[in-house]
Amino acid sequence: MSAHTHGRKMSEYLRHDGKINDVASGGVLPLDCNAGYQVVEMKGTGTKTVDAPSDFAVGSMLLLNYVTDGGTMAVTFAAAVTDTGSEDAVTFTDAGDFALFVVVSATGTKKWRIVNTAADGGVTFS
Repeated sequence: MSAHTHGRKMSEYLRHDGKINDVASGGVLPLDCNAGYQVVEMKGTGTKTVDAPSDFAVGSMLLLNYVTDGGTMAVTFAAAVTDTGSEDAVTFTDAGDFALFVVVSATGTKKWRIVNTAADGGVTFS
């Protein structure tokens, strides 16, 4: 799996508390396939990308937390994250919005699937 760190060491993104530092708008989140869970605190407005979890263990979790409102944050996944098979983008609109994902295996292919979102409806899928 390519970590997509764009020439930076993974240790520059990982914090000691297990959180992954946010990347600039348009960047690919540098997830670590060896971690059982990961937390990304996103700020401001823009776009992010999450690669397919090919090298992740089934059951690995990812929490995306929108901590500072600056408009909207759109996160695009490599494949659909819902059971409908067509929704691969998640948009956050308000500080406190979050979405929790887990890696599942379907017919031999690992995928991110949504587990839960903020109850206030600020997270939308498209």
